[in-house]
Amino acid sequence: MAGFGLIRLPNFDPRMWKGSPLATHGLTCLNGICMPVQQIVRMLANRGTVEVLLDEYPFLSREDIVASLDYGAGLVEELP
Repeated sequence: MAGFGLIRLPNFDPRMWKGSPLATHGLTCLNGICMPVQQIVRMLANRGTVEVLLDEYPFLSREDIVASLDYGAGLVEELP
C-alpha cells in the first residue's frame, strides 16, 4: 500500500486511513477501500439502509459500515 501514498492516522482507528490526495482527495477512507467514510455516512443519512449499501457496494461489509459510523461518532465527541 505504500506505493499509493497512504498515511496512517496517528493514534486513531486502525480501520481507517488518510487517502492519497490524488486518489481520494485526502479524505479519510476505510482501510484497503478507496471509499471515503463521509460518503458512507452521508448515504445512510439520506435514508439509505445498510442493506442497500451492501447491495450497491458489494466490496463493503457490515463491519465497514459500522466502523464508518463509529469513526464519525468519535469525531463528533472531540468537538468542543
